[in-house]
Parts: sequence; structure tokens; C-alpha cells
Amino acid sequence: MFLKKWLAYKRESPIIGDNKPKLKASAEYGGRGERELQLRLEIILDKLAEGRRDIYTAAKELAAYSLAEQERFLHAAENWQKQSPELAYQFCRHGLVALRQLSGRAWDDWLAWLSQCLRQQGSRAAIARMRDFEAYLASNKRTPQTVMLEDLMPVLSGLLTALGGRKLQIKSGDVIYTDTANVYLPASYGLLPSYEENCGFYKLATVFAWAQTWFSTWQTDLQPLLYDLDNQDRAWLLFQALEGLRLDACLERSLPGIARLGKQLGRQRERLPEHELWRRAAEQLERQEARAQDSAAWVRKLLPVGAVSLPSYQGRFKPLDVRRVLNARAAQEEKKLQITLQGIAEKQSAGRPTPRHKKQTRFSIKMDRGNPYSAEKIELNLDGEPLELTPELEKLLRSIAQDWDGIPDEWLKSTAGEGENGESGQEKAGRSPSDAVKSAASEIYMPEWDHSINSYRPRWCRIFLRPAETTGDGLGRPFSLEVKNRHYGVIKRLRNGFEFLRESDMRVRRQADGDEIDLDAAVNSVVAVRCGEEPDSKIYIHNRTKGRNVAVVFMVDMSASTRGRTSQIEKEALILLCESLSSLRDRYALYGFSSHTRAQCNIYCIKSFDEAYSQTVQDRIAAIRPHHYTRMGAAIRYLRRCLLGSEAKTRLLLSLSDGRPEDKDGYRGNYGIEDTRRALLETAHAGIHSHCITIDEQAMDYLPYMYGSAHVSIVNDVETLPFRMADIYRRITQ
Repeated sequence: MFLKKWLAYKRESPIIGDNKPKLKASAEYGGRGERELQLRLEIILDKLAEGRRDIYTAAKELAAYSLAEQERFLHAAENWQKQSPELAYQFCRHGLVALRQLSGRAWDDWLAWLSQCLRQQGSRAAIARMRDFEAYLASNKRTPQTVMLEDLMPVLSGLLTALGGRKLQIKSGDVIYTDTANVYLPASYGLLPSYEENCGFYKLATVFAWAQTWFSTWQTDLQPLLYDLDNQDRAWLLFQALEGLRLDACLERSLPGIARLGKQLGRQRERLPEHELWRRAAEQLERQEARAQDSAAWVRKLLPVGAVSLPSYQGRFKPLDVRRVLNARAAQEEKKLQITLQGIAEKQSAGRPTPRHKKQTRFSIKMDRGNPYSAEKIELNLDGEPLELTPELEKLLRSIAQDWDGIPDEWLKSTAGEGENGESGQEKAGRSPSDAVKSAASEIYMPEWDHSINSYRPRWCRIFLRPAETTGDGLGRPFSLEVKNRHYGVIKRLRNGFEFLRESDMRVRRQADGDEIDLDAAVNSVVAVRCGEEPDSKIYIHNRTKGRNVAVVFMVDMSASTRGRTSQIEKEALILLCESLSSLRDRYALYGFSSHTRAQCNIYCIKSFDEAYSQTVQDRIAAIRPHHYTRMGAAIRYLRRCLLGSEAKTRLLLSLSDGRPEDKDGYRGNYGIEDTRRALLETAHAGIHSHCITIDEQAMDYLPYMYGSAHVSIVNDVETLPFRMADIYRRITQ
């Protein structure tokens, strides 16, 4: 039997390229059976598989393959399902012919070729190519113009080295894109008439990916600029088309040879719709001073206009992949830079007495911010005196500047001399570089939205997570007891209201089976028997648990404007609410916030998610006092991160504030309101509900604009505030 299968397979399977025929084991040799494969295919195809006999036929044929080949086929079907359900269905019908004849790199090349057809010609053409597999085999045998990425890799790597900037690695992928560390290109390409033209396609795709990193496409986090638009996919395609105009113009100015190659393959300019807005956008973006933010600004204006096609060499933009790589690289490079600067500062101060009046040692840098790699020289100064740079440090500085349009000031923090805590340079000399890095890592930086430039200021606000003050061990007890005694009736009514939300056991009577006997049903059944009737078999009680999965953060305004009655009302309301929430098992946290310029945005942890409501928490609530200013945007962004870190189905950010966003460094008026509104939009986009309760009637002039009119409530009485908070809590979390 084994020999018969092998001979039959050899007769059916021709050799393609470097593929060698191999025995494909049936389900009894380690693969999945027909029924299991049929279920897997039906799950992948969802409703398209209902009543289709050819799915059973595909599963039956697939059962003759090895487990590895079955997995390869199912994985490919899942990928097609994400792009086009109909294409996935056709793949299950016709893809087994290719699985029988292709393996290894040849299989990946065929899938990549179909992906190109889908992107460039649509799903109908891709399905037609998939059905006509024999034509694909014939064309691969007789088309010398196909270029393999593996063969062209040395040329493309040399091209990237010659272009300069951070070295990009070339990798094979289904979609052409860059994440600023790698350039992903198809394993083979042969859609153009000649071998030379296909080589040119690879070169142009590589240079376009490099241009994104060289001409600052990703220096600004563009995701928040476009996330609030209704059609995200179309918005990003429009941004790529607009940014392609700008990058093509940049390449034409700096690399005219590559630009001529782009014209031969069809530049973005030649694909624009005939519309006045597109003409104006192209004129602006082709100017030398144009930036990626300008491309993003045009997206909103052009959304109502017709669609635009993209040149194939541009591939696709993947902003989430880019931001993930950028953030990971930033964390590593910031640590490396601070350790290096720590060593330089200690070396410079070695053997020198430190005057008591000497301020904190400061590093500064001079370089071309427009393009860090175009500057002939980069200058690093220590207290105004230039330092000699090692090649490694210069490379590190240029890499950071390429991502952040210069070196962020906070990355050049002093590590020698007299610090903010009054430490002398000699006292700090005993601290290791790793200690300095840990100290810096405890500070969190958040962006801030500047509506005047329609862009974010990256790493703009420095956040300190501080422990909340306490009145001392148990000294807050008189305050909490006084509040609970004075508002005993309020607490009782609140607890009764929360009873309906409590995670409790629900007893369902008259069940056919269950956890215990339903005595009433059992007695009725006995009575029925004695009366000559049929007994009722449903004589059990089934206990069901109604589960809740909720995480709530209460954000308490601790700015100076809450002095007096407002602060007292906030504290009493928090005590009443926490006492009422003790009947629930929901996870909730209490945080206060205040600020003193963007360099000191303080978050006070009154109660964390994992902390029980104890006397210590009551002491912290009693110790709440006003501090400085109200920089709400930074606090909202930090607490949004805390909520996203909790595994909960429903997340709520409930704010207690009395006034408008304000800080002494210009964070007021429209600037503060627009930043807070943007932070709340980011929160809503992350799936978090937000609501603001204010004690200031004048706040209704601007709070509805920031939160939305349905997400703002006004109260002015401590008796009303906890009920209003509880009502909002129940409505959102029920």
C-alpha cells in the first residue's frame, strides 16, 4: 500500500525548479483527517462554506497531505480570508493543484504573485489567475524577465549603503513597505516586460522606502492625526498618495536618476484625478519646504473627492508597525545616550572640585535639524564647550535625530554637577550609569496636541507618578467616620442601587437538572402523581453566575482652583462612592492630578486597581488638597494607558473637575481646550467611555465641546454628587 501511494504520487507530481518529489503522508501518518479539515475550512470561510460540497472535496483531498503541508495550506487560506472571503473560497477550490506541485520557495512565490495581481488588478483577475495554474507554470518556465529578490539583494543593499542614513535591512514579504528598520520586498517580480525593467522596479521600491526615513515621513506620530476619520483605510490610502507626491518631488531634487526611473514606471503625479483640490495639493506638496504634516492636513480636504490609484512600487504604509519599531528603538537609544553622556560627564568632572554654586551640568547640540545626515559635522557641547565625538556617538546622535527631528532636550539631561535634589557632582559620582537610566525611566513623557500647527508635540509633557499624601496611620478615620455617619442614608440608598449590578448567583427554578432540589416543584410533582397526572421532571434549581468585567478610573482634579468647598465636596463624594462600591467586585482606581508647567505633571495614586479599599485609602482621600494647575490632556493620556493595561471588557474614565484646562506656561484658552478634546478623542478611539462631573456651572461653556454634551454633568451638592456618579457608573457598566 505504501509503495502504491508513492508511485501514484510520482506519476501525478511534476518537478518545478528546485522542488523534489516527496511522499505526502495521509492522515494516518500524522496529518489531520477529512472531518477535522472540513471543519477548519468551514470556520475559515464562515458563511461561504455553507452547503458547498466542494469544501468537503477539498478537505478529502487535503487529508492525503502531511501535517506540515496541511498547515501551510490552511494558513494561506486564512490570509486570503482577511483580504477577500470570495478569494479564500476559490483558493480552497483550486489551490490544491498548486500545493501538489509546488513547495518551499516556489509556493511562496506563487502566493506573492497572486497578492500582486490582487492589489494591482483586483479580485476577479486574481481568481482567474488562481484557476489557470497551468498558465502560471508555463509562464514561469518561459519568462526570463522574472527577477528574484535573492539574486538582486547585493545590489539593493549596496544602493541603501550609498544613499546614507540608518542602514535598512532588506527582507522578503508579501507587501512592499518599511517599518524604518527593514524594507520588505516581494520574493520575485516579473510583471514588467523586461528583466531590466523589473530590476528597476526593485530599485525604485527600495529607494521609495528609504525616502520615507530620509525625508521625515514618520518623524510625527501620524496615527492620531487621522484616527478620528470615518473611513480609516481610505484616509491612509489618501495620505500615502499625498505623501507619494511629496517624496517623488524630494527624489527628483536629490536623485534625478531615480526620478527618471519613476517616471518610466508611472509616478504618482500622472495618476491624480482631474480635480482642482488635487492640483492645489500637488503644487503645495512638491515645494521644498513641504512636510508630512502637510500631507496629513490635505487628507481631510480630499476625502469627499474621488479615489486615487497608487504606483505599485510604493507598496503600502503600515503606521502601526512603524510606530512599534520607532518606540522600541527610542527606548534603547535613549538609554544608550544617557549612559554615554553619564560617562562623559564623570570623565570631565574627575579630579575637579565642584563649586557649591555650580548649576546642573548641561549638554547641548548643534546640527542640521532638517536632515541630520546631510550636515558635514555635528557638535556636542558640555556647558558650552565643544566635545570630541567618537564615531559611535556621532552615529547614535544622527540615528536619534533621524527619528525625532533633532535630539529631544530631555534626552540630554545632566548627570553631573548639582542636580534638582541638591546632590553634588561628587555625591552623584558614586551612582552607576544604570542608576541614572532607572531614574530617567521612572519619568513618563506624553505628547501634546498643538491646534495652531495642527500637529502633536512629541514627548512634550513629563509625568511623575507620585504616591498620594496621607494624614498618617488612621488619622483620616475621624473624617471618614464623620462623613459616613452624616450621610448614612445616602450610603444605604446607593448600596441598594448597586445590588442589581452585583456579581451574584442567580437561582433558576424548575430545571430538568441542577445543583439542588426545588422543594416547591418537587411537592407539586408528588401531588400530581397522587392525583393521577404526569409528574413534572423539572424539580431542580440551577445556580448561574452573572459575571462582570469592568475597570473604572476616577480622575480627581487637585488643582488650586478646587480650594475650599469644591475640594471638600470631592472628598466626601469619594468616601460615599467607595463605601457603596464595596458591594461590587468591579476593579476601580482613584487618581488625582495637578501640574506646574509641562515639565511637572503630577499623577497621585490614591487607590490602584489591585489595592483594597482600606483605612489607608481613606487616609489618602482625607489628605487630598489643592496643588497647582490643571493640565488635563497629559493626565487623560496617562490614565488611558492605565485603563488599557487592565483586562476588562468595559472601561470607564470618570473625571471630577471644577474648571477649565490651565497651566502657567501658556496651556490655557483654546490651546488647553483643544489638547484636552484631542486626548478625549484618543480615549474614545481606544474604546474607553469618558464622562466629566463638574461643580462649576460656568464650565458648561466649554466642557460639552471637549467631552460631548451627553458626557457632562453639573452638580453642586454633596448629597447629589454620589447619586449622579452612581447613575453614570450603572448606565455605562451595566
